[in-house]
Amino acid sequence: FLDFFVPPPRQSKRTNEIMSTIKSIALVALVALAGTTAVSANNKETDFEKKFCREFPSDKSCVQFCLDHAHKYQEQCADNIEGFCVRNINSGDQRCLPFLRKFCPDHAKNGACAEFCEEHPHKCGGGKQPHNQCVFNGSGRSSGGALGATTRSTSDQPVEVSGPSHTEIQEAFESLQEQPEMLGATRGPPPPPGQLPIDDLKPLLEKLGVTLSRSDLRTVKRQLDPNRTGYFSLTSFFFWWSTYMVCTSILG
Repeated sequence: FLDFFVPPPRQSKRTNEIMSTIKSIALVALVALAGTTAVSANNKETDFEKKFCREFPSDKSCVQFCLDHAHKYQEQCADNIEGFCVRNINSGDQRCLPFLRKFCPDHAKNGACAEFCEEHPHKCGGGKQPHNQCVFNGSGRSSGGALGATTRSTSDQPVEVSGPSHTEIQEAFESLQEQPEMLGATRGPPPPPGQLPIDDLKPLLEKLGVTLSRSDLRTVKRQLDPNRTGYFSLTSFFFWWSTYMVCTSILG
């Protein structure tokens, strides 16, 4: 009878640890079950969206579906893809690249095309300049059939040649000799007296207000340095410049 009033013995420390572990496992199981239920619901929503968008890809709710399946639903998804990709904030999405390839050549000024045109200037009307008809090859004739330095104008009137003077050209040439680091020109040993490295041709022309395409620049380099010495002289440049300026004056 007295045993009835005796308090139950205290649980051991080991028993408490086991009970705590069981509670933790139960909690993790409940969280996992809830997560599985949510994923299942999301999958059902995704499956419904796919089924719906396969049948109605032009619907405004199917933008993401269209971006992921543009190759298969190109015509039906055209409006959705354009509406998404022409926004500047979305233009960097790699899924927009096929659209931008077709859109940007005719819409280079559109803000959505800024990044694309910077990476692909030749597709946006830049990067590749038209051939300059007054650039002459090594034989002294223009590669584009343009007039040479001794060609007279069609009216037989003297040709007025405008541009930098002889003195200004010489000063521009000598300024590059005095600045070996000018515009990053590649430098090796000091150039021979009165000459410049052929890589300085571009900055020299820019100083004189002339910008040539890469192809035309290579043509001029071959003319000024036919033996591939890596240098060109002020005298040879004067001859080329005179021919070039006469041609540009005639052709306008």
